[in-house]
Amino acid sequence: MREADNTKLIIASIMLLFAVFTAPAGALIATSIEATFDAKERTAGFGEEIQVQITISPGDAEIRNLSIVLSERDALIDDRSFRHTIVPTGAPVNVERNGHSFTCDQLAQGESVVLSFNAYPKTLSQSTLTVADVTYTYVQRGEILQGDDMITVDTSSSLWFQNLALSDGNSLSWTFYLGILLIFASLALLAYQRLHKGKVKSSANAENQKLRRLLEEVSVKLELIPDNPSMGGELRRKIDRELKSGAFPRVPVDPIPDKDNPIRKSRF
Repeated sequence: MREADNTKLIIASIMLLFAVFTAPAGALIATSIEATFDAKERTAGFGEEIQVQITISPGDAEIRNLSIVLSERDALIDDRSFRHTIVPTGAPVNVERNGHSFTCDQLAQGESVVLSFNAYPKTLSQSTLTVADVTYTYVQRGEILQGDDMITVDTSSSLWFQNLALSDGNSLSWTFYLGILLIFASLALLAYQRLHKGKVKSSANAENQKLRRLLEEVSVKLELIPDNPSMGGELRRKIDRELKSGAFPRVPVDPIPDKDNPIRKSRF
């Protein structure tokens, strides 16, 4: 009984070793992904886009019926930006696209296909985005195999983070600038008040000078009345014109005291 168990164990070990050594060597394809975030809008895209390049080669064994499927995550893929390049140029490799899926009929050793496209972030408030998931299905050495990749990109250089850093770093500066602005506003208001006060004073001086000239003229004409009685009428008309011109504001005056009417006596 013990010998039979040992025989089964030996047979199981041999089958396991056979499975390991007969598995397709180098069955996994070789992939390389580059994702670059264009923070300063230096490319011909519409804005802050993500440029993705996927390079696929068969490894150490030819592959056939390669299928590549992209699944969007944190970015929108621009279908119009898809490009593919065969290396070396002229190799008998056919690539077709249907939406976000690609098919490649075959890739021999030494050949590769390079897929490129642009994507646009759905949000700029994250420093790292997962652009898309990539799934590969292919046949190599008679076996159907599958692999996957994840496309990530650093977006910490976006305008959103730049503005955030600027606002955080300049919070004190804004307070300082606001204080400076208030100081200038106060100085401007003070200058306006002084200018307005100066204009009022200048206007008052002009009115005083006008009144003085008028009084001097009246004084001269009063002296001429005894010799020229008509001068009195001319002087009265002159005074009436000045009063009606509005140059001198009307002010209330006390009624003239009347000796015969005690009710109209002056307050003084």
